[in-house]
Amino acid sequence: MKKFLLSCLFIVGLALALFHFPGLASQGEFDSLIIDFRDDLTPAEVSQQLDRLQVKFQQAPRLNSIFSAADRVYLVAGDAKRLKALRRSP
Repeated sequence: MKKFLLSCLFIVGLALALFHFPGLASQGEFDSLIIDFRDDLTPAEVSQQLDRLQVKFQQAPRLNSIFSAADRVYLVAGDAKRLKALRRSP
């Protein structure tokens, strides 16, 4: 009975902690956004999308790292207003 009661208290405490934890992503300010293009896009389509982003947001996306060219992962730096607009764009 004692083990059952302790197990129940542990589960209730864990549930309360998880439901009330705000998460680290909701805190702080961000100055960049990572764009990961789908693998089924051709290199020409990726290039077209990068050009469109550069024109629309006046910010050139750059590769996240030297290893991300094959994975098509790009980084866009900017202020909060620009990043919110980019996040909402299709």
